[in-house]
Amino acid sequence: MKKMTLFFAAVTAFFAASAQNNTLHQVIVMNEGVYNYTTMQQDVPVTIGAYNPNSKTYHIFDTIEGSRFSTEVLIENGVIYAAADNKINMYDANNYQLLHTASVPGVRAMAIWNNHLLVSRGEYLVTYNSYFQVYDKNNLSFVYELPVGAGPDYASDKIVVKGDSAYVAVNNGFDWGNYKGLIGVVNLNGQLYTREITLADSATNPENLMLAGNQLLTVNNNDFSKSSVSVINPMLGANSSKLVVNNAGCATSALSVINGNPYVLYQAFGDNQLGKFDVINNQVAAPVMINKGIYGIAVNPINNEIYTGVTDFVSFGKVYIHYANGFPRDSFNVSVNPSGIAFDVRQANGINSVELNNQLTVLNTLVSDQLIYSMNSTRNEAVSIVAADGKVVKTSISNTTSTTNAINVSDLNAGVYMLKWNSNGTSVRFVKQ
Repeated sequence: MKKMTLFFAAVTAFFAASAQNNTLHQVIVMNEGVYNYTTMQQDVPVTIGAYNPNSKTYHIFDTIEGSRFSTEVLIENGVIYAAADNKINMYDANNYQLLHTASVPGVRAMAIWNNHLLVSRGEYLVTYNSYFQVYDKNNLSFVYELPVGAGPDYASDKIVVKGDSAYVAVNNGFDWGNYKGLIGVVNLNGQLYTREITLADSATNPENLMLAGNQLLTVNNNDFSKSSVSVINPMLGANSSKLVVNNAGCATSALSVINGNPYVLYQAFGDNQLGKFDVINNQVAAPVMINKGIYGIAVNPINNEIYTGVTDFVSFGKVYIHYANGFPRDSFNVSVNPSGIAFDVRQANGINSVELNNQLTVLNTLVSDQLIYSMNSTRNEAVSIVAADGKVVKTSISNTTSTTNAINVSDLNAGVYMLKWNSNGTSVRFVKQ
């Protein structure tokens, strides 16, 4: 059962330019395995493993029993979240210990907002009372759900978060011939389903949803005979779709940001190259030649290298590493049907913290919501967040009664920023994902 892969969202050109300050610690690959729907047996189990880019070795650290297939994997602050058919597993990204597991029938995709893990759901011939649920990201305990009628009414898939809003691809993808083309909008503070955006030009079945700045991008499989890319700016009300494949559906897709310009990479069923959609110019660009049919795809946010999963669907799986132009660089063996690929990017001089002169410390240099920092001062101090262009985008005052302080950065665009101690000029780099 083919699943659209997770790509670890590429950020900005400045992030790429600052790659020397970050390192690819490991690559997590989920292998979907093989479930035989005729015999109702699991021929090849669902597995998850880690690739070490230094030693160039891959090892499976868990077999996910009782799940027919995998759906998505993501990493945040040293924690791996793996969604597989009917459950979510949470692992320590350093020792691979299983920390928590939650039963989530029909789990499709995940995203993180503050302390919440957002989950979409959908399954063939199964109707759920809710297609959008929320769990505590720290222990996977259930928090709340949006029931049908007060949330998505149909099977849903990819989720992206922008500020305090979640955008959900509502595709009804398991009701053949009755696909929907909707983006649901959730107010995460109010826990409310506020509206739905209908994709332009009758685009349906959005199987991937990505965020590039303020723009939402979807890859739509329509009726599987053709595919389109939609570009939506919810703030401006702009909404357009452009046909990119007119003789087959898309097998998989990902976002690549090169020199600040976003591109959607995709592959049509049966093809052996990557189509390339130029978001800025709203047109199909020259394809990326990789000379292989793929099952999963992800783009390394540090250097734009393309990771592709290849399989014969029954006996083997392999991940190929390509330069951004498609030229092959390396490969490693995995298991059957590698569809989920996520990148564990860390600071080059520390996993979760960076210190300068023992004065200012950032405790989570790769952050999506709350930036946590501490400073060795006996008085309240002003700090600023400075963007890549030198502009101050936020200011805050530290609290000396607390050992750590927090700044909400969920509303910032993805990219590299500096946290600056205003009175002495000390600064620490962090990445908003």
